[in-house]
Amino acid sequence: MAVTLWFVAAGAVLLVELHSGTVYLLAIAFAAGLAGAMALLGAEPAAQLAVAAIGGTAGCYIAHGVRKRQAKLNRPTITGEVGQSVVVVKAGATPRVSWRGSEWDAVLADGSAATVEDRLKIQRQEGNRLVLTRG
Repeated sequence: MAVTLWFVAAGAVLLVELHSGTVYLLAIAFAAGLAGAMALLGAEPAAQLAVAAIGGTAGCYIAHGVRKRQAKLNRPTITGEVGQSVVVVKAGATPRVSWRGSEWDAVLADGSAATVEDRLKIQRQEGNRLVLTRG
């Protein structure tokens, strides 16, 4: 009976994982599967719970480290794009510029206003906003 519960729990968590796209639930499903394997081997319920808890905790810790490392590697950087030209496509309090095939929020470093079709240069990036200069 415990074997069935563990494997059903692992399958249910795995289905939720497929819909959510996180790797944390994958670690929990794997831990539930390990606990089911322990039940198959005749382990006591306390040992099954311990394996599920330790496996889930270790899996989530590893998954978090992997995600953190990938986020660091995939962090967009504009170091090579400093000095590149962009075109203002929308003027206003927060102008929008066209860069890399999409529109970005921008601000001029000197605080002046931009008009549509102005050609400006990228000075740096602050979060999801480009800081621009004239010239």
